Amino acid sequence: MPPDSIPPEILALLPPEIISALTLLTSPAAIAASLLFQIAGAFAGYFVARKRGLSVRYWTILGLVLGLFVLPLLLFAKQKKL
Repeated sequence: MPPDSIPPEILALLPPEIISALTLLTSPAAIAASLLFQIAGAFAGYFVARKRGLSVRYWTILGLVLGLFVLPLLLFAKQKKL
C-alpha cells in the first residue's frame, strides 16, 4: 500500500520497487528506528565533545541532524585555541 501523501499521477510514474520502498520507509517501525538513531547521535555528540573539550551545543545539534554519522567528524575535530 503506497503512502497517501503522494498524488496518484506521480505514483503511476514510479516503478513498483520505489513504491514498496516508500511504504517501508513510512512505516511506524522505520520512523521509530530513525528517531532512535538521531537521539543516539545527539548523545554521542554530547559526550564525545564534552570529553574532547569541543563545543557541546554545536556537536549535539549536529548529532541530531546527522545521527551517528557525526562520530567520524567528531574524531577528526580539533579544539579551538584561544
